[in-house]
Amino acid sequence: INPHKVPRVIGKEGSMIKLIKDNTQTEITVGQNGYIWIKGSEEGERKAEDAIALIERESANDGLTSKVEKFLGVK
Repeated sequence: INPHKVPRVIGKEGSMIKLIKDNTQTEITVGQNGYIWIKGSEEGERKAEDAIALIERESANDGLTSKVEKFLGVK
């Protein structure tokens, strides 16, 4: 991803990345250079990748956490 969007993927105090990890059962490492490593089941990896792509697309918009929660099916 664009390195400028890394803080949005990580979230305040790691909240966004934790949300993705917890709801996709994956291990995720985010590099400051924009590279992201995802390890888990094929389905979990795909869902995590799609969630990160959503964050990258919507990073300038309000309500990003709500959009990601809705995408991941968080109640």
